[in-house]
Amino acid sequence: MASLPEGLEGCIYTYLPEGIHELTLYDASEKTLRDCFVHLDTIFAQAPTNEPLLLLSDLRRSGPPPPLVLWGLAPDLLRKYPVHPMIYAAYLYRQQGVYSLFITVVGHLGALYGARPRFFANNGREEAIAWLLESREVGKT
Repeated sequence: MASLPEGLEGCIYTYLPEGIHELTLYDASEKTLRDCFVHLDTIFAQAPTNEPLLLLSDLRRSGPPPPLVLWGLAPDLLRKYPVHPMIYAAYLYRQQGVYSLFITVVGHLGALYGARPRFFANNGREEAIAWLLESREVGKT
């Protein structure tokens, strides 16, 4: 991946060996969500359109990011990349958090843009990764 600007500490990007792009949010601020979209812009710019794009977002430390900001940022990114791969997005979250509005917004965005989101509570990281890898195989057919 291309280098990113300094100061994106609220959202850490990691490319996992399985071909999964992981974004870990450390706070639920608008700035952090915007930082994540800087990473996503780089990911989309380099992603082959003929292979599924696997995203893992870890919200367990941060809680849900601002859903209305997400509602504005996601369409802007997808308009910038009108031809993009099929997106499979797994979200890790704390079960005790208030995620209902965030989950609703993500679901609507997925329906609008053909993404497939799925949510995994608490310690569901391995299950999320397994789902993404399974989805990659389904997405290739």
